[in-house]
Amino acid sequence: MLSTDALEAGLAGCSLAARVQVYRETASTNDLAMRLGGEGAPHGTLVFAEAQTAGRGRLGRRWESAPGLGLWFSLVLRPAFPEALRPRLTLCAAVGAARGIEAAGGGGVPVGVKWPNDLQIGGRKIAGILLESRSGADGFVVAGIGINVNHDVGDFPETLRGIAGSLRLGFGRPFAREEIACGVVRSLETAFAAAEHGFAAIVEECERRSVLLGRAVELRAGEERIAGIATGIDPETGALVLRGDDGGHRRVGFGEVTVIGR
Repeated sequence: MLSTDALEAGLAGCSLAARVQVYRETASTNDLAMRLGGEGAPHGTLVFAEAQTAGRGRLGRRWESAPGLGLWFSLVLRPAFPEALRPRLTLCAAVGAARGIEAAGGGGVPVGVKWPNDLQIGGRKIAGILLESRSGADGFVVAGIGINVNHDVGDFPETLRGIAGSLRLGFGRPFAREEIACGVVRSLETAFAAAEHGFAAIVEECERRSVLLGRAVELRAGEERIAGIATGIDPETGALVLRGDDGGHRRVGFGEVTVIGR
């Protein structure tokens, strides 16, 4: 079981850890954090769960949340900047989590970003990010992050063993989950602060870490499918920039990306 005392000690003074709660099991930390946010929970309410029975990623996909092996947590954020800038938080979260993982791992193993919200090591997905929000005067954002920490290959469902990874597999050793959690949350604090002032630097780092740029991809945005070469990320919005067969460029702000060429 994650130690609340260790988390609170490791995150002392961090604005994203104003209130730390650890649950043995919940349906989804994002659902729980959304409820808490609606009840007035303050900025920096941080919710962990040892296991999720209905964890999910983008597009409603199920997130496998094996108990005791990974980190599944959600943050209640009440940004002071305009709502129009909230979409930037997804890339800020991706870059912040990547930085925190690398630092906790001691370096030497690069963490890649698959726009807009997945992290990879060696081409295998090791983390996913899901942001949800509520608008209005009492609006807020919930940032949910799942990180595969101490999984071995056999810990994943058979259908995922060819694409899923973990920090243990990537760095070649097990980790204390509290150490990873504290490192990532502190890194997120710095990255989120750049959403309003400093977002261009976040985009530049995301481009350096990108596993998509220069590759042929297909992006599904709702019912629309868009194919092209991923050439960059828009420095204002964080949208993915695609070059089509006609040489024109298109910016797409959301969607599911599949690599279709090298």
